[in-house]
Amino acid sequence: MPTGPSQSGYAAPMFGASVPQAEAHGHGTSTGYSFAAQPGFSPPTPSTHGGALASLPYPITAQHAPASQHPPDPSMGPSFGFNRWTGDPIPGAGSMSSGFPPGPGPARDPSTEARIEQQRRDTINMRVTEQGRILGRTLECWKNLQSVLDAGWSRNTTLGSNHYSTGDQENHRIYDALVERVPFLPDEIKKHGPGSTAQIAKLINNGRKSARHMDVRGFKINIMHWHDFEPALKPTEMQERGFRHPECGRLLCPPMYNYSDPQVAKGLEEQNPRFDIGPANWPAFLWLGEVHNPEDFHAGFLKNEILVSGVKHILHGPSVAIAGDAADQDGGRGTKKSNADHYSITNVTDPLLAYVCMIMRFALSSQKTFGSGGSHGNWPYRAFYTDVLHYLRKDMPVEVHHELMLWWQSRIFPHGETSTNENTYIGPARESTAQKMRSQVRARPTAAAGEGGLAHHATEADVGFQPGMPGGALGDASNTYF
Repeated sequence: MPTGPSQSGYAAPMFGASVPQAEAHGHGTSTGYSFAAQPGFSPPTPSTHGGALASLPYPITAQHAPASQHPPDPSMGPSFGFNRWTGDPIPGAGSMSSGFPPGPGPARDPSTEARIEQQRRDTINMRVTEQGRILGRTLECWKNLQSVLDAGWSRNTTLGSNHYSTGDQENHRIYDALVERVPFLPDEIKKHGPGSTAQIAKLINNGRKSARHMDVRGFKINIMHWHDFEPALKPTEMQERGFRHPECGRLLCPPMYNYSDPQVAKGLEEQNPRFDIGPANWPAFLWLGEVHNPEDFHAGFLKNEILVSGVKHILHGPSVAIAGDAADQDGGRGTKKSNADHYSITNVTDPLLAYVCMIMRFALSSQKTFGSGGSHGNWPYRAFYTDVLHYLRKDMPVEVHHELMLWWQSRIFPHGETSTNENTYIGPARESTAQKMRSQVRARPTAAAGEGGLAHHATEADVGFQPGMPGGALGDASNTYF
């Protein structure tokens, strides 16, 4: 079949049927388009071709077409229409709405293909990094994420959990939680190969580090609004905090020491080795009113109001944390979308409580910069986080943990539904607070263990970190993993 030239970039098939001259000059009533007449050819009429105008012998001219039919401005980027039969994208046809396919057209520009693929990658990278921000707070703060992805991806789901080590089981649990929030992760690993897990882990870790930096700064600035400090704290001057500040020192002092004793306060300020303030000797601010019961360390444990403010700061925002219970009574959390709303968080998790304890401990201290710690002059924050999390998951009695989580639900989500979902330091010379709490648990009647044991969710697939075990977070990385 002969073809003629086309101003729209493709060759239109030619037909020999004649039509009234008026329609050849655009006076027809069926389409409203004007055609450029070419010698020896005339466009078909609706009457002879069923009104479909499926194939036109002449192109629509831009000067006579309606404004909405003009070719798209190249400066605005590619515009795509689609062939109604093949579904293939057609460059430049995105604004065509005449109801008929414009024709085969040229192949898509390779640069356009690359640009579209890059946009897809950027979107995926952004989503993965964004999820890392909340996962580091509510799921796992320090663990090496590449080992998690490698273990989860290579897992044989036909084998039972007993086939895997406790470390692998923990990696599988975290991997499943990651996939729940980022469902396309397995497809991306499959598409780009197991080697892509390193770059994906870096993206997630970038999100974790960004959130940690934001929370550290937020706690440092806002902690003065969550508790009465005398003398008042300055937002960014950390050197005036810690055991140099009487109230900060009282909150940081382990319960085994009497901070009201001037000799104890002086010894802590001077870092006397007689007074152990390591990560297993948990600070007083973990207990309600900074008061503990030596006969029952669980009384008031993790119910201090300063911790409630910290959790609200992360999930609901700084203004809600400052307003306190008044915001709960009003039933409002401001107009800005909170992290809880953005990430669909409906329950408080064990890792979130351990995370808030860790950041709060730093905000009260005189240490200038936050880090995992363990080296000279840097308190071991990762070991502290790990120890608190391990106790919550493995050692706290089931009934005590259940009551604790219900209490937190009522304080953080008072208007929402209650969820039951879980989600190298030398040891102290004397028995630490954590050891005393574990001893109390072991001394409980065996009947209590028969009702659920010590670990409220101690399934084989839910094995926590060993106290003091280093995590191994990845360092900075690029923003693209493909």
